Amino acid sequence: MLTKCSCQICSGHLEFEVSDSGRTITCPHCGMDTVLYIKYIPKPIVRVVLKQKEPDKTRKNMMLALVIFGLLALISASGLWFYRDRQSKRETAIQAQREASENKAKQQAESQRLASEAQQKADREQALQRSDAAKLILVKDKVINNIYIPAHPYVNSLGMKFVGIPDSGVLFSIWDTRVQDYQVYANANSGVNDTWKYPEFKGAWADPATGIENPPSQREVFKQGSIYPVINVSWNDANAFCQWLTARERTAGKIGDNQCYRLPTDWEWSMAVGIKEAKEDSPANRSKRNDGAYPWGNQQRAPRGAGNYNPHDGIDNYDYTSPVNAFSPNIYGLYDMGGNVWQLCKDRFSGNNYIDKKIYGNSVTLRGSCWLNNSATSRLSGRLLFKPDERDTTVGFRVVLCDE
Repeated sequence: MLTKCSCQICSGHLEFEVSDSGRTITCPHCGMDTVLYIKYIPKPIVRVVLKQKEPDKTRKNMMLALVIFGLLALISASGLWFYRDRQSKRETAIQAQREASENKAKQQAESQRLASEAQQKADREQALQRSDAAKLILVKDKVINNIYIPAHPYVNSLGMKFVGIPDSGVLFSIWDTRVQDYQVYANANSGVNDTWKYPEFKGAWADPATGIENPPSQREVFKQGSIYPVINVSWNDANAFCQWLTARERTAGKIGDNQCYRLPTDWEWSMAVGIKEAKEDSPANRSKRNDGAYPWGNQQRAPRGAGNYNPHDGIDNYDYTSPVNAFSPNIYGLYDMGGNVWQLCKDRFSGNNYIDKKIYGNSVTLRGSCWLNNSATSRLSGRLLFKPDERDTTVGFRVVLCDE
C-alpha cells in the first residue's frame, strides 16, 4: 500500500510503501538522504444523507384514519364518562328525593297515627261523656215515702233536665218545652211560624152557674214568661224542634250519634204516669180501656194545688198557662203530667190499624189535659185527637232522649 511523505531536505513529495516506513532513502529530487515517515493525512469526513422515501397515499390515509378514530374514541369516551357521571348524579338526586319522600311519608304517617290515637282517645272520652245520658236509662230510680228521688238528672245545652223512667227505655224531660227553649230554636232557624209568640184564648168562658158562654169579644191575648210552656205549636213544629235539638247536641258532643230527641210515644207517656199498657196496641185501642186514676190519685175531686186546671175549679191561681215547675212533680219527677197544657205524642192515634185510619185519618195523640179542662175529666188515661198542622193555646209538648 503506497503512502506519501515529504523530503526533509527539499520537502519534495515522496511515495513509498507503508512497509518501508522508517528507512533512509535518497530523495530523487535533491539527491540527499532522508528518512521516510508516514505523514498523517486526515481523511475527509464523508456524511451520508439518506433521502427518506415519501410514503404512499394509502398509508397516509390509514394514519389519518387512525388519528381520527383515536380522536373519536376519545370524544366518545369523554361523552360516555360525562353521561355516566350525569346519570349517576341524577340517580343520586332521585334516590335522595325518594328517601326524602319516604321520610316525609313516614313522618306524616307517624303524625297521622299520633293524631289518630289522640282523636281516638278524645272520642273515647267524649263517648264516655255522651254515654252519661244513656246510662241514666239503666239507673234504677228510687222512691222513698212516695217521693221520687231522680238518679243524676241529665241536663242538656238548653238547661232541659231529663230523668229515666223505669222500663221505658227513654229519658223524659221533667217539664214541658219552655218558651225560652223554643226561642233559641226560632232564633237559630229562619221561617219558624211565630204564632207561639202571640198566645190568644180562642174559646169562650162559660159561667159555672148558668153554663152560658161569654161572647167572643171577651177573648184575650195573654202573656207568657220564659219558663212557661210554649204553645201554639203544631205536631210538625215540635218534630222540627226535636230534629234541630238532636243536631245541635250531637255537634256539641252532648249526645251520641245514635241518640236523638223526639216526642214520646203514647205508650211511653203512659209508662211515665205509672199506667201499664200493651206496647203493641194503638192509642185508639188503649183509649178504650179507660183507667180511672187521676194525677193526684183515685178521687175525682182534685185537691187545692194539684195542678193548673179550669179557673172555675178553684184549684190554682192561674187563668191561663202557668210556669212549668209551678206544681209538685209526680213520683218520677215529672211536672205537669196533668193540667197546664196538652202534650203532643209521636204516634198517630190510629196506629197501624186500617179501620182506625179510616175513622181517625192522620190525627196524632194528645195526653195530659190542660188549663182549660175541668179536673174531673182529667184522667191520666185521657186522650185527644189533634191534626199534625193544627196549633192551639192549650197544646204544647215535651221531649224524650233515647237511642234511635
